[in-house]
Amino acid sequence: MDEKTKGKYSDKIVTGTQKAKDAVERLSHKDGGSTPPAPGSTPPGPGSTPPPPGF
Repeated sequence: MDEKTKGKYSDKIVTGTQKAKDAVERLSHKDGGSTPPAPGSTPPGPGSTPPPPGF
């Protein structure tokens, strides 16, 4: 991106990138580092069969 703008927005790119990294880090610490299940989905219980391919 810097080549296209000749460095014009370099500081804003660096700031935005750092803010994004900080947000991801905060979220990973907030939930203990695990990804929560998607809303509306239920985790499979013991003995459950996975859905057939294509679903």
